[in-house]
Amino acid sequence: MIVLRGGATLSCKVQLQPGSGSSCQVTVRSRRTDSAQLRSAPADCPDWLRASHRKLDTKLSLPYRPYHTHDEAQPLTPGEVVQLDIELWPTSIVVPAGHRIALTVRGRDYEFAKSTGARLSNFKNELLGCGPFLHDDPRDRPAAVFGGKTTLHFGAGQEGFVLLPVIPKR
Repeated sequence: MIVLRGGATLSCKVQLQPGSGSSCQVTVRSRRTDSAQLRSAPADCPDWLRASHRKLDTKLSLPYRPYHTHDEAQPLTPGEVVQLDIELWPTSIVVPAGHRIALTVRGRDYEFAKSTGARLSNFKNELLGCGPFLHDDPRDRPAAVFGGKTTLHFGAGQEGFVLLPVIPKR
């Protein structure tokens, strides 16, 4: 059994193809070894970052909490590889023995299923993976800007990492 409690961070390199404005949505989940996902409420420690808002405040950032200034847009140039540091919402996950920790990085909202039937009375959206939070308004995410492909880069000179808040066993 592993217990995760607190904030987490993903640090990775991305590259855009033409027509990709890139927003990254990151989710950490617990999965059985047969890859079936445990149903949890709704997805564990998600977060989003629009890549053009990747600028960090180095004085306020901490290893487990990158602090983005959001004071200027830094548009991405197609073909250029850039660093993204993404804070994940604080969480409290108990990962049972025999389970794996799974990380999903997407350019759109995480969806557990196409339809769940789950709703909250005070939200219009169906709960598909990250609660009622959606980032699909065409005024904010026009397909001409966000419809392209974003590539994650790993390997020599482009190492990424996930920093997780593991509570040690007693």
